[in-house]
Amino acid sequence: MKKISLLLLVGLALMTLVFVSACHGDSGVVQEEEESLNLGDTLRVGMDCDYPPYNWAQEDDSNGAVAISNESGFANGYDVQMALLIGKALDIDVEIVKIERGKLIAALEDGDIDVMIAGVNPLESRADKIDFTESYYDSEYVVVVMKDGDYAAATAIDDFENARLTAETGSYIYDSLLSQMEGVDIADSLTYHMDMRVALAHNVIDGYVTSLAEGMSATKAHSDFAMVTFNDGAGFETDDEYATVAMGVAKGRGILVETLNDILDDISVSDRNALMIDAIYHQPDEEEEVEEEV
Repeated sequence: MKKISLLLLVGLALMTLVFVSACHGDSGVVQEEEESLNLGDTLRVGMDCDYPPYNWAQEDDSNGAVAISNESGFANGYDVQMALLIGKALDIDVEIVKIERGKLIAALEDGDIDVMIAGVNPLESRADKIDFTESYYDSEYVVVVMKDGDYAAATAIDDFENARLTAETGSYIYDSLLSQMEGVDIADSLTYHMDMRVALAHNVIDGYVTSLAEGMSATKAHSDFAMVTFNDGAGFETDDEYATVAMGVAKGRGILVETLNDILDDISVSDRNALMIDAIYHQPDEEEEVEEEV
């Protein structure tokens, strides 16, 4: 009897030890995930607030705009609305931090922001510095021209002979796509899309190459503009990584990347497209500003 009692006691002790160890093990995993996610009660989102329809700055909070945390004004656009969906899924607030486009990756590396949502391509050349989520918007490339200009009826990239064309400074478009257009006059690159719109409106250029979303934005904002799209085989030859945009996260935050991907998986393509159309519809009216600038 004493031997049986002793065995029972030992068995109970071992069961208790296994149970406690299992509980602590689960708790440790959860705690590790929470520490790795490391967001607190706010998701800090970096963007340049100057790339409609992905993001822009405005004076009020109309149409769901969010206050910019590091300067006056509000931010809105497709990226802002996607950020709000992420915040809702995480049940935390969203803070928009305005950062120059060329400094966004450094802001991630320095820990100034949690995620970059700024219409950025997930290029392999950037993968050694930051990690990217899955794509949150897929696009293609178009040419924005004057509606009554010589190139409005173009149907292929070879239809732009002698056209003065440009694109964003340091972009894949300027460095790799313009050279595919035989006979074009490649003008100096421009830093901002607003500069391209002004240049086009004042006949400094005949057009500029951009993403489909930005082209839709430009023609919505300016009634004198037209957007040239191309059928299969008549457009640009592009790498897949340049036809998508993704969210950027600092190295070492793999759980945040996984969490963002899980949330993105729950947002359908149709819902994403509806958000983009809504962003284009609500973008600020800048036609008068373009006409006044020289």
